[in-house]
Amino acid sequence: MRFIPWDRADEAIPAFLTILTLPLTFNISYGIGFGFISYVLIKLARGKPGEVHPLLYVAAALFALAFLVPALQQ
Repeated sequence: MRFIPWDRADEAIPAFLTILTLPLTFNISYGIGFGFISYVLIKLARGKPGEVHPLLYVAAALFALAFLVPALQQ
């Protein structure tokens, strides 16, 4: 945690949400997926889409789809 740039909100918030989600869901993949999604959304909201690698967009979209599909089936 000491290597997280806490002075940069667009980097620190997704890291904090990932750290928080891991123990709350008891699932590493949910935590990582939530971190990817939040990172992409925060970068887009701050107007910095060029700082996100294109593969991260794909990974975030796939994680979002994986989270939404089971919720839609209920």
